[in-house]
Amino acid sequence: MGPRGTSRRWAVVVISAFVVSLALWMWALRHRPRPDPAFACRLPSLLLQVAALDDGVHFVAMRTYGSRTLCIEYGRATYLGNAGYHHGVLFRFAGFVAVALFREDRFGDLLVSPHTALVLPYWFLILVTGWLSLRCTGLNARLAPLCHPSSLSLRAAGLAGAVLVILNLVPHAWKPGSAIQPGTVGDFLTLMFRPGYAYSDIMLEYGFPFVCYRRAIRNGQSVDLYYGASTGWVQHKVMEDLCIVAVAVLAALILTEWLKRRRSGATGSRPTQMQVR
Repeated sequence: MGPRGTSRRWAVVVISAFVVSLALWMWALRHRPRPDPAFACRLPSLLLQVAALDDGVHFVAMRTYGSRTLCIEYGRATYLGNAGYHHGVLFRFAGFVAVALFREDRFGDLLVSPHTALVLPYWFLILVTGWLSLRCTGLNARLAPLCHPSSLSLRAAGLAGAVLVILNLVPHAWKPGSAIQPGTVGDFLTLMFRPGYAYSDIMLEYGFPFVCYRRAIRNGQSVDLYYGASTGWVQHKVMEDLCIVAVAVLAALILTEWLKRRRSGATGSRPTQMQVR
């Protein structure tokens, strides 16, 4: 097999990984009940599982008891990680999660077996495989000349970024059983900067297009739970919103620069008419 065949196979692998990552992320966005794509492998005294959940792809290795044979099955063999990981040594940043529990831990009546887990967020998988796909197909070399911005493309990219940033900073008011919509500019500013002054029972949601931060107020005080819904930052959604802003800015810059060059090229190629005296 020559270098050309190897590069083609590598490109197929990378593009397939990008498509699968994008498909898993879009599947996780669905709110109705759905099966979680997962594979599990049972080994003697060990369970290995890969599952695509709401926040990313979970790789889990857990100690088991009583298993003596090898078994591979489609679906989840353990539901560890459904509500996050709360046992052992834990590292969490920007949607990445790494956890290790070296001995059994008891949580009330629940006995948690020793395990290790790694969560790779969808934004990371899509970003890495997407960039590798551009390199393998040569599209990065074609787009590179368009990444030298002019003043026009910079203004277009800045406008797109500013609109998305404002949409991320504007809160969406929510309350069970009612819709809260500010009627005037003063009500809107109060909702943004002093929500507890006008509303004694409200939860504000921030983020576009995905909610990445929730703040709840009850009786004029900030609370951690609001009718069962948790508040605070959702790290993987923060990164997804930031990636969407970055991609939108880059797309506006490249598209504006391409349109500008195409228009200038079409203008320069027009034949000039010479007047003959």
